[in-house]
Amino acid sequence: MAECLLLLCDTELAGPLSEALRRHNPGLLIVCAHTRDDLDNAVATAGPFDRLIGFCTETIVPAPVLAGLSGPAYNFHPASPDYPGSHPASFALYDGVTRFAATAHEMAPKVDSGPIIDIEWFDVPPTCGVLALEDRAGEAAAHLFWRLAPLLAHCGQPLPRSDRAWGPRKTTRQDFRAMGMLDPAISAAEFERRWRAFGARDPSIMQLVLHGRHFALADGQPAAAPRTAGPGPTCRRAP
Repeated sequence: MAECLLLLCDTELAGPLSEALRRHNPGLLIVCAHTRDDLDNAVATAGPFDRLIGFCTETIVPAPVLAGLSGPAYNFHPASPDYPGSHPASFALYDGVTRFAATAHEMAPKVDSGPIIDIEWFDVPPTCGVLALEDRAGEAAAHLFWRLAPLLAHCGQPLPRSDRAWGPRKTTRQDFRAMGMLDPAISAAEFERRWRAFGARDPSIMQLVLHGRHFALADGQPAAAPRTAGPGPTCRRAP
C-alpha cells in the first residue's frame, strides 16, 4: 500500500515541495493543504495519513491530528532555535543577531517545542532589513527541506533527532504589537531600532500614548526633515 503524506504549506510552494519528495519516493501519495479549513477537510476526507509536514506555515495542527499519524509530524520553522514563536525575524533583528537560520523539528501539541531535527544557518548582513531577513530564512528553510527530502519522503522511518534545544523565550503576536507602543521619551536610536525590526514589518503597530491618547504613524516611514509651512506632525490619532 502506498504511503500517504499531508503537506501543509502556501499554495505556490505545494508543487515544488511535492516534486522534491516524489523524486525520492515516486509512489508517495501527497495531499496538500494551505489553511486550517483545508487541513480539517483533508483529515476528514483523505486520511488517515502516515506523515504530516508543515512548511513555514502559521496554521497550528491540532493534537488529535498529530496523534492520528503513524509517526512523527515535521515542521520547518523560518528561524533559528533561539527564536521560537511568532515574528522571529523581527525579534532577532532587534537583538542584533549576526547569524540566523531555519529549523526542522518534530511537531508537538505545544507550538515550536518538539525535538529539533536539523538547522540551516546563514550570516546576516549588517544592512539587512526585516523583510529581507524573512526572505533569507525562507530560502534557508527550502535548502533544509531539499536536504532532508530523501528522509521525509519515506514515512516509515522517523528522522534522527539532534541534541539542540529551543531558546527559553517564545514570542507571541501580542509581544510583537507591544514593541510598537512607544514612550514619548524614546531616544532616536531606540526608535530607529524598533522601526527597523518591527515598524518596517507592520507600520500600523507603531503607536504613541500621549496624555491618554493614542497616536500612530500616518504613513509607512518616519518623518523626514521638518517643514516650515503646511499642516503639522506626521502622526495621526489612532482610532
